[in-house]
Amino acid sequence: MAVKSFIRSAWYSAWLGWKLETNWADPLTFAGYYLLRPFASLLIVGFIFVIGSFAGGNTNTQYFTYLFLGQIAYVYVLQITVTTGYFIHEERAKYETLRSVYVTPTSIRPYLLGRALSAAFASTVSLLLTIVFGTIVFSGLLGLNLEIDLFRINYAALVMSLTLGIVSLISTGFILSGINLVSTRLQMNLSEYVSGIFFLLGDVIFPPTTLPYPLYLISYVLPVTYYTRAVRASIIDGAWDVVIPNLQMLLLMAILTTIVGSIVFAAAEKRAKRLGVIDRKSEY
Repeated sequence: MAVKSFIRSAWYSAWLGWKLETNWADPLTFAGYYLLRPFASLLIVGFIFVIGSFAGGNTNTQYFTYLFLGQIAYVYVLQITVTTGYFIHEERAKYETLRSVYVTPTSIRPYLLGRALSAAFASTVSLLLTIVFGTIVFSGLLGLNLEIDLFRINYAALVMSLTLGIVSLISTGFILSGINLVSTRLQMNLSEYVSGIFFLLGDVIFPPTTLPYPLYLISYVLPVTYYTRAVRASIIDGAWDVVIPNLQMLLLMAILTTIVGSIVFAAAEKRAKRLGVIDRKSEY
């Protein structure tokens, strides 16, 4: 019964999160908005590459494919991190509903999980639309032949990569929410700090080894690094012998982040209750 109640609460929370994310808009209107936001970011990076490559007289389409797929994978990172990182502030200060959530039988965990899952679903919409329109713009209009063959993609590996990546990111979101439970100064910027670190060190736009030692070593303990590599391997190569090592590391990271996320959130929640700061707002 408890598990059923948890799942039902998470489901309705995901539905509420979807409505909040779309501002209760028409699905087609929302799809257009969710295409523009990640696609605009992809266009900026793409045109920087195009201008720089033509100015230098060397257009490396292999690297552009690497960059293109990194940006697409990062959509999940940004969306889930921002949603969960801003969650406590939004519920505590903006809507002032956090205290009401805590007095419900299932409490805050399924609510936070549902909101994170709605962000993951929205990211999937963005990913699909961005791949289609990005391929049309860069391969069709600009002549940059993306090394993406729809018949060579290992779709099973891609689904597993995205699933494990989502688990890792949601667990990271629980860590951010736990920190924000006992803080009133970080919630507006914490998700931006973390997503920026993931963007720089997560093998999104360049290999971490291009960074100076020992900075690049941090990338090897970030789940985002293995998530991005697994997505690329699934799409570009598709061979299991290439994908499996990345999936194994990503699975390990997903397990570790789930454990750490649960411990951090539980400890923060216990401390917040003891200090009586569950509904404390930034103005206090």
